[in-house]
Amino acid sequence: GVGMYDKCVRDGNFSKRNDLLLTKELWNKNILIAGFGRIGKNLIKKCKGFDMNVFVYDPYVDEETITGFGGKKINDFSKNVRDMDYLSFHLPSTDETKNLIDLKVLSSMKKSAILINTSRGTVINELDLNEALNKNMILGAGLDVFAKEPPDSNNPLLKNKKVATPVVEEKKPAAKKPAAKKKVVVKKATTKKKPATKKKSATKKPAAKKKATKE
Repeated sequence: GVGMYDKCVRDGNFSKRNDLLLTKELWNKNILIAGFGRIGKNLIKKCKGFDMNVFVYDPYVDEETITGFGGKKINDFSKNVRDMDYLSFHLPSTDETKNLIDLKVLSSMKKSAILINTSRGTVINELDLNEALNKNMILGAGLDVFAKEPPDSNNPLLKNKKVATPVVEEKKPAAKKPAAKKKVVVKKATTKKKPATKKKSATKKPAAKKKATKE
């Protein structure tokens, strides 16, 4: 992946990048989105950003909705799959979708095609996929799910170098619990009352004695 190109630069072998595995172009390539729910609708936005030709297979979504997102609705899955460079599955596990991808379908696909399944493992017949990869019927597959999870150790796809990964979800850092708020008790300041001062009683001066005058 990206790591081998990074190593070339760090080791001073910048020109060696041309000798490594070729990358796959997205521009103007055909992609089939099988299942047009929330995830399918988000994927088509990213595909249109690379000017991909997007085809959608979902019997339960009308053509007007798909066209509104910039895709083209197809009704015959087996017929149209042969023209696709990429297939991306976003389907539920039902009787209709079980083994939707089998050896017959895989043998009709381009040898350069890549199949991606992030929906349900039962959508793909795993034994048929393993055979198709070993016979170079398609270029590769990216599997985020298996028919049985975790898969049995004898599942041949686990030894196949053309497939990948278990279910991987975004890991968010554990949210810290907010510290408990301490109650702050505000004590009202108490002011000591000064003892009431006794009013001094006014002392009356003795009346001055009038001097008697003789007439």
